[in-house]
Amino acid sequence: MTNRPKPAVLLTLSGWGLAPNTPGNAIAKAHTPNFDRFIEEYPVMSLGAAGPDVGLIGVGASNSRIGHLNIGAGRIYKKILPRINQAIKDGSFFENRAFLSACQHVEQNNSTLHIISLFGNQIHNANDEHFFALLQIAKKNNIKNVLVHAILDGEDDIYNNAIEHIKKIEERMSEIGIGKIVSLSGRYYTLDNGRHWDRTQIVYKTIVKAETNYVFPDTHSAIQASYDKKVFDTEFVPAIIGVRQGEQIIKNNDAIIFAIFGSSLCRQLTKAFVLPAFAKFERDYLKNLFFVTMTDYEKEIPIEVAFANTFIYNSLGEILNKEGLSQIRIAETEKYTCVTTFFNGMYDQKFDNDEWKMVPSKKVAFYNEEPEMSANKITSEVIKAIKSEKYDFILANFANADAVSRTGDIQATIKACEIIDKSIGKIADYVLAEDGVLFIIADHGNAEQVLNIQTESIDKTSSTNNVPFLIIQESLFGVSGRVGDSPNQDLSLLPKSGVLADVAPTILKVLGIEKPDEMTGKSLL
Repeated sequence: MTNRPKPAVLLTLSGWGLAPNTPGNAIAKAHTPNFDRFIEEYPVMSLGAAGPDVGLIGVGASNSRIGHLNIGAGRIYKKILPRINQAIKDGSFFENRAFLSACQHVEQNNSTLHIISLFGNQIHNANDEHFFALLQIAKKNNIKNVLVHAILDGEDDIYNNAIEHIKKIEERMSEIGIGKIVSLSGRYYTLDNGRHWDRTQIVYKTIVKAETNYVFPDTHSAIQASYDKKVFDTEFVPAIIGVRQGEQIIKNNDAIIFAIFGSSLCRQLTKAFVLPAFAKFERDYLKNLFFVTMTDYEKEIPIEVAFANTFIYNSLGEILNKEGLSQIRIAETEKYTCVTTFFNGMYDQKFDNDEWKMVPSKKVAFYNEEPEMSANKITSEVIKAIKSEKYDFILANFANADAVSRTGDIQATIKACEIIDKSIGKIADYVLAEDGVLFIIADHGNAEQVLNIQTESIDKTSSTNNVPFLIIQESLFGVSGRVGDSPNQDLSLLPKSGVLADVAPTILKVLGIEKPDEMTGKSLL
């Protein structure tokens, strides 16, 4: 294509959904002159970004990882969850080589099986039924000692659901007749993927050697004590349950099953356990530890994998590479794997003409403290890439709307949205000056629903709302306008034009590249 626009820039906005202007809609409350101008002057569409529209079961909300998978794949990505569910249904789960090997290791070494899992009414990263099935495997294989390290959610679930949910978990464990919860921790600590290694260190020391001042006789008293301090599920400080302070909990020769299939969330803690050469913090390296994960994390991590990932072939990144186009991916630490591994269809290696740029996330406890996060640096990196004229395709993510709204601070979320608006305005100016094309898509909703519409209570979870998709190009100025009808300029009233899987085919169409057969999404132009 001789007149192919260069550069083609794709900005993914995490947590920027479409909803009516309610008291909890931080996006509607924010001053966003650039976004408002773009939706009046260029094509804007409403795309499905939750439930079956992104390969999830039921009407569940999505997240950034699932969103980027669908955007980059150009097809609705069927997550590993249905595969695991089917394995339980047909019985193959109970004959899984990795799980049985863990049991055999425990039996041979007269040691303990540890299960680490996330508990809550969510299905993105873990599932209670998978945990119960693992207990049944242990019981069937005569494993006597099964210790459970429970992670509290509060992010993809309501923020204070742990007391009720953990009670149900313990009741079911009692029915099965095996397992004991010996530690509790919030996902803020245990599932950090922003390279806040201090959080990972706290978890490791707590669950391995009970090095903590948070010691409780039972789960209920532990959670209630935290709630009394207004510290809820996500931020629950790692604690030990029914164990003496300083007691060795995880020992040499033990086995661990990390029963979470949200792979990017598990890497830090897993590395702390299994990498002999580990320098992020001082820790006692456990010898002869048998470590099983539900799915692949990274090639270099020595683990046993129960359900290997299925890689997406002919993703957008791969097609652009085959066309000889140069690419750069830019994101801050929090979303780096989204624009790389997940956008590439779970392929965690660079393509030939591919460059990856990680902008360090700021070291703060919670992002409402600095709602700008690293947006200014990301903006500078994108503009630098445009001005260099080196790259045909530039992908960058802005995490602010999602990360800040997860704190439940609506004023900080409003500020985060305003910062994003300034960033996309600056980037658009440079793209248009180069006769390029700018695509803007959200990976899922969140900031438009910081307060629950019915109860007006804080809502930190992702929403199931549609998301906007904009195409900004000089040739489209004032031509296509808004796709669909939205009374009173309310984009939430736009009819749905497609799903996230339609973004990649649309980009290929604009670039004059034929869509591969594997991409089942359709061009929206």
